[in-house]
This record gives sequence, structure tokens and C-alpha cells, in this order.
Amino acid sequence: DFLAKPLAQAVYRCQRRRLLCTLPLMTRTIRWLVAVLTTWVLVAPIELAGADDFLAKRQEEEADAEGDMEEEIVEEQLESAEPLKPALLLALHKKMDRSGSGKVSLEDLMTFAREMGKLTANHDMANIMEEIDSSKDGLVQLEEHLEDLLRQLDGDESEEEMEDFELRKVVESKKFKAADTNGDGTLDEAELMGLLFPELNEEVLKVTVDEVMLRKDADKDGLLTLTEFWDNSEEIERSDAEKEEFKSLDADGDGKISPAELQRWESGNFQVEQVMRNLFKVVDKDGDERITAEELASANKELMQSEAHWHLSDWTSANEL
Repeated sequence: DFLAKPLAQAVYRCQRRRLLCTLPLMTRTIRWLVAVLTTWVLVAPIELAGADDFLAKRQEEEADAEGDMEEEIVEEQLESAEPLKPALLLALHKKMDRSGSGKVSLEDLMTFAREMGKLTANHDMANIMEEIDSSKDGLVQLEEHLEDLLRQLDGDESEEEMEDFELRKVVESKKFKAADTNGDGTLDEAELMGLLFPELNEEVLKVTVDEVMLRKDADKDGLLTLTEFWDNSEEIERSDAEKEEFKSLDADGDGKISPAELQRWESGNFQVEQVMRNLFKVVDKDGDERITAEELASANKELMQSEAHWHLSDWTSANEL
């Protein structure tokens, strides 16, 4: 019973937000579940006396456990994977190579990834519209959107959780207005897609970034430190992977994340680019920063050991190859 709610919420996240970053999304969900489990099993029974020291220690152990679990999840996924057939990769390369040059650059890959993101998001929009549009007029009112969010709650939320929900309603109202491109007070299917997938609507994404910055920026300087970016916990020693990820996102190297840099993160572009860069390391055998069809097809088994495999697999399915 304890796990029913968090697991249901995790499943709903994946169903409602069919993101291409399958493994990154999964690992972020696992982090969240580990935190919930650790808090419930190990923290709840503790006496208040001496609890601070115990919690600090548990948070360090929790961070290590998250990393170990993420690695196990990835390893299990990779072990169960089968290499994509060379013929599929040849056909996929042809779709990526819009210039017809026979070679695909990182920029080409990123453009294709964004197109696939929109295609994947669009795939279920009719069903999502049917679910949210309670009046069945083919349009979504703000009230219908907020009612849909309310239906996602179990009904046994704490007072604090309900206060958080009220704050979320304010943010969602701002996002709704940003998604309403024609200003008629309703969202059609295309506008609704921009609301639910902010990475596909620049104005909605901006509202999302502003909200995240406001929530995480503890010192209100308009920038996020490493601690602020990873949820404002001074007690937890950030992992090497988290530090490296932060450093990579910090494009200007000033040690803080700006709104523009945060937008790359919230849009998913940063995560996808990291995966695509790793793909190049595996596939680009001659180091010319271009991938030929033959290079991609011949690396099918090597790609199984990377997250790029899952993107390529999703893309072949989306294109019905």
C-alpha cells in the first residue's frame, strides 16, 4: 500500500509525458522513489534526540544508493537489449541525412531528435485530449486542465501537499495562458501539446524555467549554485556524476546555472545532446565529426552499451521502419 501511490505517480509521468529520454527519465524517477523509501523506512522511527546527525549520515548513504541503483537499472536494461539490425540503422540514417550528403553531423542529430520528440508527443494527443476535454467540444478550458490535475491526486494528501498543489495551480494557469497562442481562452490539440510538453513551446518553457528558478534560487541572485540546482541540501555530498553534469551544463564556466542554461536542462536538449555526443564517440570511427550510414550500421552492437541505443530504437519505431 505504501508503494502504490509513488509507483502510480511514476507510471503516470511516463504515460502522460512520453519523453524520448527513456533511461534519464527512469533514473530520475528511481532517485525519487529511493528518497521516499529511505525516508519512510529509516527516518520515521527515529527519536528527535540525535536525529540531525543520523539524517545527515542517511542522506550521504542515500546519495550513494541512488547512484548504485541507477547503475543497476541501466545494466539490466542493457543486458536485456538486442542490437538493432543494420538495415534499420541504414534506413534511419537516410532519414537523418536531410542534406543527402551521406553524412550526419551532431547538429543534424539534434534537429532529428527534436523532430522525433514532437512526433512522439503528438502520437497520443488525441487520447489525452479525450481524457481532459470533459465538455467534449474539442477544446480544453483552464478549469478542465486544473480538474485533470486534481484527478491525479489520491484524495488523502496532507495539508502541506494541498498547499503545494494550490501553488502548482498558479503556475499551471500561467503555462496555460502561454500555451494559448491565439488568446481565445481555450486550447486546441496543438496548443495543448505545447502545454503538456513545454519543450515544444518556447513561451511555456520560459514559464517553466522561471518557476524552477524561483523555487530553487535560495539566495535570489537569479542564478543556481551546485547546491541550489540539486535541490538545496547542504548536507548531501553531490556525486562526481552530478558535479560533472552541472559543470557540463554551466556553459560559460562561471560556477552557476543561468536561466538560459537552465532552459537547456528543462527542455531536455542538454540530456539528449550528452547522449548524442556519446553516440559520436562510439560510431565516428574516423573522427571527422560526421557519421556515415555504414559507421552507424556497423556499430549496432557497440551502441547497445549506451543510452543512444534506446533513442535509436524509439526512432525506428516512430518512423515505422
